[in-house]
Amino acid sequence: MKRIHLLFLVSVLIFIKSFSQNKPVLYDFTEVPQVLMLNPGADVTYKWHVGVPAFSGISVTAGVKGFKVTDLFANDGIDINTKLEKLIFSRTPNDHVYINQQIELINAGIRLPNDKDYISFGFYEEFNLIAYYPKDLAIFGFEGNKEIGRVFNAESFKFKTDLVGVLHIGIDRRFNEKFNAGARFKIYSSAAEVKSLHNSGLFFTTQGVDNIYRHTLQDINLSVQSAGLFNGTDFDEKFYKKLSNKLFLGSNLGVGFDFGLTYKPNEQVKVTASVQDLGFIKYSKMVTSISAKGSYVTEGVKLQTPIISGINYFQQIIDGVEQAIVRDTIFTSHVTFRTPKINASYAYSFGLPHSEECFKPLFDNPFRNQIGVQLYSIVLPKQPQVATTLFYYRRVNKYLRTKLTYTVDSYSSSNVGLGLSAHIKHFNLYGSFNNLFSTDFYNSNYNAFQFGMNFIY
Repeated sequence: MKRIHLLFLVSVLIFIKSFSQNKPVLYDFTEVPQVLMLNPGADVTYKWHVGVPAFSGISVTAGVKGFKVTDLFANDGIDINTKLEKLIFSRTPNDHVYINQQIELINAGIRLPNDKDYISFGFYEEFNLIAYYPKDLAIFGFEGNKEIGRVFNAESFKFKTDLVGVLHIGIDRRFNEKFNAGARFKIYSSAAEVKSLHNSGLFFTTQGVDNIYRHTLQDINLSVQSAGLFNGTDFDEKFYKKLSNKLFLGSNLGVGFDFGLTYKPNEQVKVTASVQDLGFIKYSKMVTSISAKGSYVTEGVKLQTPIISGINYFQQIIDGVEQAIVRDTIFTSHVTFRTPKINASYAYSFGLPHSEECFKPLFDNPFRNQIGVQLYSIVLPKQPQVATTLFYYRRVNKYLRTKLTYTVDSYSSSNVGLGLSAHIKHFNLYGSFNNLFSTDFYNSNYNAFQFGMNFIY
């Protein structure tokens, strides 16, 4: 279990320097068994495979929209306070950070005797985070309420994060030479979740009647839900010691499904589609929900005349807020839906080899080259994020396959990626790298990778 903790820590550290959105290189890269995790209906041709435990698949994919390190720290002679003010006011509430990190602990599969069905199964750890930029709160924190009449809205405060273990089994059936379809069943075990997605309420300052200014909290409705982290309202000090048990069917449980298909109208054209993580988790253990609701109006401290010593005027304001804004802590269960992801692709194969000495054609595709387009979407709390990828795939020889991608999404319009899959007898080593032509990490919104090792027959 120490190895699991170490791998998770390494992946988190890698994330700090890793920014992208999806897995455009790995999708439909059918020489790699992990393609079944993106499309359970991929046209794989293995007899069996088994991943190297804890090293069959390690991936970090994320996206940062609306901010680069150089926006604040570039050596351009501009005062950092000026850049900070510009950054705070120019960002939008749709700007966000999205992270997905995975470590496969087990991944294996075997073809059944009917030669049509391929069963794959395994277990992986997954961390997710989506956090939106709370623009109004950031402006209020930066300059306060000096602008009379400006309305600050709490709706932009929105985030969600969780850490789950996923036990899964899938079947990929080859119905005929043209059509494959598959499904994957998942059992989620969530070690922890924290989210705040439905907030509302206004704060504004106007001219007062009995004093100079009137401050108004109007229709405040704030809430934060957590699970797996607190015993009552105290942090569980043994959380990290119990982490491995919580990830493997030991905590809040849920179920989900993946579906996918591959259709080949002829030997040169292939169409694929898949959807991942249609499911939910029911949180019933160590659940804590904190809320604040109400409205309050004050014109500040009202001194009594003559002034009476011993009266704490500021405490009167605090007491007034506490009476008007009702805070509550409850421990009831709730359901959280997973974040669905959608993939689709169209590919055209060409280039029969002149010689098979350095190239062994596969029975499902004898061609050396392939070009195509891939579409990806993830359903985030505010709006879906979409990416389009153009790709070129080539079987270099019997040992090496490559895939070159060009992706356009909401984070970048110049993301070039490269995937490599090396086969030495039954041993497979693969890796993919994005943002190849970016030499300045601090001026980039993305930089992701995946890698792993398998044995394939």
